[in-house]
Amino acid sequence: MAIPSNYIKFLELKKKSTFLSSLKLSPLSIEILETITLAESKAAPLTVGDLLAMELLGSSSTLHRQINLLLHQDFIALEYKSGNRRTKYLRTTKSTQEYFSHVLKLMTKASA
Repeated sequence: MAIPSNYIKFLELKKKSTFLSSLKLSPLSIEILETITLAESKAAPLTVGDLLAMELLGSSSTLHRQINLLLHQDFIALEYKSGNRRTKYLRTTKSTQEYFSHVLKLMTKASA
């Protein structure tokens, strides 16, 4: 079974994108951003604990390291609700929105 040419074109555009390569996001970081974004889109924000419990993504120490990197790079932020400072919710930032907007532009270009 052949891979659709639109997808191949998208992968080529993604590899050539200087914007994406300048972000220096690891595949795990992208997976974490996608997971947080999907949860936000369903109005069910993730907590740090929720993410750490997702063993398929990696060990808790690996995920903690990635969370800290994404915080430092301003792709995610921590949010506290109802005065509870013990539960930290993960939310995306403008940088994450810009990343996904760029990926969407590449997908649209590949489909044209």
